[in-house]
Amino acid sequence: MGAEVCAGCRRVPIAKPGCCGLWYAQGDSHSESDMFDPAVASPHFSLRAARADEFEFGQTLTRSNMLGYYRKHGLTWRNDLFRASWDASENYIVEWAGIPIGVLRIDIEGPALHVRDIHVVSTHRNLGAGTFLLKQARDIARLRGLRLLRLRVFSDNPAAGLYRRFGFRTVGEERHLGPILRMECRVP
Repeated sequence: MGAEVCAGCRRVPIAKPGCCGLWYAQGDSHSESDMFDPAVASPHFSLRAARADEFEFGQTLTRSNMLGYYRKHGLTWRNDLFRASWDASENYIVEWAGIPIGVLRIDIEGPALHVRDIHVVSTHRNLGAGTFLLKQARDIARLRGLRLLRLRVFSDNPAAGLYRRFGFRTVGEERHLGPILRMECRVP
């Protein structure tokens, strides 16, 4: 089941529209004067459903971000498996100032929303995009009546720290594909 999207801009309507027409997370402060004030340091991210022609962006970004972990843990990247996963998931593009900078991939796993992937291009990391995407996933879960967020992450991936700060806790480990943590977070 795909998330509903705005017919005009294809952004996910899980938030309020900003004055510039982009959809922002609940509680994100945004005003028309922010767009023209260079002193405002808070970047604004938007989320929209991925288009069919953005598969290559999603695959290239994910492969680029994961290749070091795959090599370190003796794994092989397989385009066919990524394609099957992409086709089975809900895929979103995060934009900053109208430029695609990352992907969010989710699906339903029992009573939980499974966050398959969060990837941000290296030039836009540490600006809040990961937290924005986690908040969006939480909002989607809440709207669908799901009480948990789930994800898996290599234990040596710095993103595990972000997930802990967001409220995720480790609920298990997997070793067959390297040291992977299974993490969960309750949806308030």
